[in-house]
Amino acid sequence: MANSLYEESILCNILLIGKAASGKSCFANYLFNTNLFTASAGSPVPGWEAELQQYSFDSSGVTVNIYESVSLGDESSGQWPSLLDRFLTARKEIAADDAIPGNSLIHTLFYVVHGAGDALSPEEAMAPPEIKEICDRHGLSLSVAITHCDKAEEASIQAIEAAAKGWGLAAMRICSDNAHAKDHSEVDTRFGIEPALAQVLSASYAKVGRGISLYIISGTEKMMRAIQTDVAKRMKASKISIMRLSKVDTELAKVGKALYDEFLQIYTDEILPCYYTYFDFVDAFKASFKGKEELQGCLLEIEDALGIVDREHVNLMDIVVRAAPDRVLSTRRDMLKGVSSIAGQYLFLKSALGKCMDKIISLSILKLGKQSILLRFNDYL
Repeated sequence: MANSLYEESILCNILLIGKAASGKSCFANYLFNTNLFTASAGSPVPGWEAELQQYSFDSSGVTVNIYESVSLGDESSGQWPSLLDRFLTARKEIAADDAIPGNSLIHTLFYVVHGAGDALSPEEAMAPPEIKEICDRHGLSLSVAITHCDKAEEASIQAIEAAAKGWGLAAMRICSDNAHAKDHSEVDTRFGIEPALAQVLSASYAKVGRGISLYIISGTEKMMRAIQTDVAKRMKASKISIMRLSKVDTELAKVGKALYDEFLQIYTDEILPCYYTYFDFVDAFKASFKGKEELQGCLLEIEDALGIVDREHVNLMDIVVRAAPDRVLSTRRDMLKGVSSIAGQYLFLKSALGKCMDKIISLSILKLGKQSILLRFNDYL
């Protein structure tokens, strides 16, 4: 088990079930714009050698695992409901040790059916409806991918769609074989990728992305609390004094830089990259999916909460300007002019700086806490 989230690779796990020659490999190639998948070329899955093979590859820093059925024939199709239940249960047990919640779960499932049907009825071409019940029980999204739709009769496609609808499943029409690939034409005749990508990315966000967002939001909140606790100590220990009033800005910069070095560097360099890796992965597909706005909003909330922090230092004077500009700045100007009661004004300034910092951080923590609650209770599937 990884010690923390940023030490664990982010996974996207997809299961394809379908009879031999149903178009699973071609569909996977189309989905991820690759030629990696060829029939029976994957690695056997340990413990499931007779039923599953696995392909793994990197996509924008995320490890994509495609699990594909190898034994879904007429004789074995009736066994697949129990096989699927066992496999999903096994993945759940592995995921229990994930630093990233849900990382090892199967995130979505496509039942791949050849649109031409090879003269089979929809019921014969598809797996038993118990598979849907199992997916529902495991919280796994499932839909039917009808391949070779460019070669299939409309009546055959409609019959499969009707069977899927009867089981409460969505069906998507796919043509994943580019007819002009061999003659090097630039015309792409494939179609149907949009709903398939939306399903993959929505499921990935629900199982993994939301957990990453929650982790980053919670991590930011903890970091802000740590800064809130420490800033008072650092202000008290700073060299801001009656004799060094002209050095206030310099001393404040030192306090802010120390806060960044001690608290924010690890956070920025080791935790946030996990969020950016996942964001780059989903953004690379340029597709809309359920949860995309939430994922983008998470980063905006973080940036807003950390708006008082830049790469160089915590700008305490900027906090003062935004929180109590008139009184604090006029007091500071008077101090620098050397007016009477300078000691009292100095004490007020130092106290005001700490209070303003505490106020701004408290508001940021409150905002992050509300976002954390939303992420915990929203449902994306």
